Amino acid sequence: MNQITSPKIYEIDYYQWTIEQTQALKERNFDQLDWENIIEEIEALGRSEYNTVVSLLMRQIEHRLKIDYVSLPEDRNQ
Repeated sequence: MNQITSPKIYEIDYYQWTIEQTQALKERNFDQLDWENIIEEIEALGRSEYNTVVSLLMRQIEHRLKIDYVSLPEDRNQ
C-alpha cells in the first residue's frame, strides 16, 4: 500500500485516509491502521447519529404539540 504516515495524511487528505484505512481493513493489515483516528471518527459518528435522532424526536414532539394546540376549541386558544 503506497501511503503516507496515516496520522499525517488524516490531517492533509481525509478522503485518501479513508481509502487507505478501508484497504487496510479489507486486507486485514491491522498494523497499518490509524487506530487513534479511527476510534475518534467512530465516536464522532456515534455522537452525530445520536444528536440527529434527538433533534428529530424533539421536532416531532414540537409539531405534535402545535397540532394539538391548533386542534383545541377556539376559546382555549386564547
